[in-house]
Amino acid sequence: MPRVFALRVVLILAAILVVGCGSKNGTVPVAGTVTLDGQPLPNAALAFHSADGKGRAATARSGANGEFKISSYGDGDGIVPGEYKILVFGANPDNQASADKMNMDGKRRVASLKEGGVHANYTNIAKTPLKMNIQGKESITVALKKDGT
Repeated sequence: MPRVFALRVVLILAAILVVGCGSKNGTVPVAGTVTLDGQPLPNAALAFHSADGKGRAATARSGANGEFKISSYGDGDGIVPGEYKILVFGANPDNQASADKMNMDGKRRVASLKEGGVHANYTNIAKTPLKMNIQGKESITVALKKDGT
């Protein structure tokens, strides 16, 4: 009988650990790479806006190799699962400081970022062709083209 009890305790603890892996604010960790015509795009500022306009926005900044981690409430905490429109502001020295200061709601300062070599379509919420359904822990690629399609 003690063995059965111990097994139940272990199973319950394992279930708690699995359920507890998500964050308390509903975000899931997501990392990725941003590219321009197949090449990594360094120092780009990314903004992920809920497609329905009601969800929480998230932001990211790519490193030298184009890799990034998405942040919603805090540094690299992830994104709330859902459908997103993505804005990208290219490798412009001003983007480094602007992305660092960008509000976590992603809405106030994103308009002040400069395009920095990416097509204007990627900087306009109404024109961006970048849309993504993000549901879980995953690695994503945000692929841009010079022509903005």
